[in-house]
Amino acid sequence: MTKIAVFGDVHANVEALQAVLADAREAGCTDYYCTGDLIGYHSDPNACVDLVRALACPVVRGNHDEDGAGMHPLFGLSRRARRSLLWTREVLSETNRIWLQTLPLIAYPTDDAVIVHATLHRPGEWGYVLKLAHAERHFRQQLEMVCFHGHTHLPITYIHRDVSVEPCDDRRLDLDPRARYLINVGSVGKPRDEDERASYVIYEPDHLRVCFRRVAYDHDAALTKSEQAGLLDIP
Repeated sequence: MTKIAVFGDVHANVEALQAVLADAREAGCTDYYCTGDLIGYHSDPNACVDLVRALACPVVRGNHDEDGAGMHPLFGLSRRARRSLLWTREVLSETNRIWLQTLPLIAYPTDDAVIVHATLHRPGEWGYVLKLAHAERHFRQQLEMVCFHGHTHLPITYIHRDVSVEPCDDRRLDLDPRARYLINVGSVGKPRDEDERASYVIYEPDHLRVCFRRVAYDHDAALTKSEQAGLLDIP
């Protein structure tokens, strides 16, 4: 039976990514989807991109991937984000830079699933899905049963049934094929929900099941390396 590990918002945190991939292997995952933002904030952009490229899985481009790969000027960012992306541009290999630039904004791995970093509503404008109105706008574009995304770093599901949309924070979902689901897989490398453990989901399409998972990793090691690179001492 197919088991798919869906993850994103790695943000150059190789310790967290390695822990997630190890957990996924132990759980019997056979495939992988990635919702983007492999780089930015932490200090191992090349190692993280190399690991994801080796998976040969569907991957979409995130806003930090665009910024770190030098696709446009850096405007409207926090001081820390801008500093980390400028540093990333200096250390990112040419091969990885080109690979990130060529990633799609949307991927359709199966007829029932779609992947995007932010939202299907104008995906290249990087809008956040933080409330019902945002989810409702997204669902106008979603035809597939399930959409996996990230960007907010907050694991949550929005469910569209008939004409209503509801948030759901259940850690296990049995999918109703008559409904549609927008599933935020959380963040591997930079969670924002007061739980420092890496977040991802396991999707079992044969059983119509999604399970959210949290994975501990060497958080101190990741922070120490980022501090040594000068990426943490900016307000």
